[in-house]
Amino acid sequence: MIYLIGGAPRVGRSTIASQLAGSLHGRLVSTDGLEYLNKAASVCFYPDEKRNILTPEERLQCVLREAGERYDSVSSIIRDATLDGQDTVVEGVHVLPSIMANLLEHDEDYGRVARR
Repeated sequence: MIYLIGGAPRVGRSTIASQLAGSLHGRLVSTDGLEYLNKAASVCFYPDEKRNILTPEERLQCVLREAGERYDSVSSIIRDATLDGQDTVVEGVHVLPSIMANLLEHDEDYGRVARR
C-alpha cells in the first residue's frame, strides 16, 4: 500500500510518516530529499523565521513550482512501489492530491494495479 502524507511545513508530517513507515516495516521517501540535476534548489521556508522573507502568496507559488519539478520523481516512486507491492510512505509539502489523480487517470499500469 502507498501512503501519501502532504501538508504545510513544520506540522509533524515527517514525524508521522517515519512512525508509520516503521510500524509497517516499509520504505519512507521524503520529497524534500529529491534532488534534480542542473536545477538550483529554491528555499520556500527556513527553520529560522527571520530568514523567511517571502509573502504567503510567494511561498505558495514556490511550493507549487517545486511540486511540479518533483512530479515525475514522486510519480515514479509511487508507481514502482505499487507495482512491487512494497509498503511505502511518501511525505512532503510537494505531495499534492493532483499527483494521485493524474496517476490514476494517465498511467495505465498504475491505474490497473490501484483498482484491484
